[in-house]
Amino acid sequence: MVAALRLLRTHLSLSLVVDALDDSPAKDDSMASTGKPRTTRTKLQREATLRERRFEKAARKQIRKQAQFDQVQLDETNPNAEDSLADTAGPGPESGAGALPE
Repeated sequence: MVAALRLLRTHLSLSLVVDALDDSPAKDDSMASTGKPRTTRTKLQREATLRERRFEKAARKQIRKQAQFDQVQLDETNPNAEDSLADTAGPGPESGAGALPE
């Protein structure tokens, strides 16, 4: 009889410890599923449009990054590119060819 009480006491204390350590939410099976959609078509369309805008924004950002990288690579391979463009631009308004008569 004493052994049975010890066994019962051990079992009860173990079950209390297990219950205290179990951090899963308690299941409430009293309510049935309704099968009713929880999201309207308008909301689904709004979310799809938002996803598309985010995708397009990320694509534009990637294009800008790639263009910047390409420009850096061009500058490294031809450091005098800006100077050569300035030389071939032709005479400016301060020179005699395009200046207005006074």
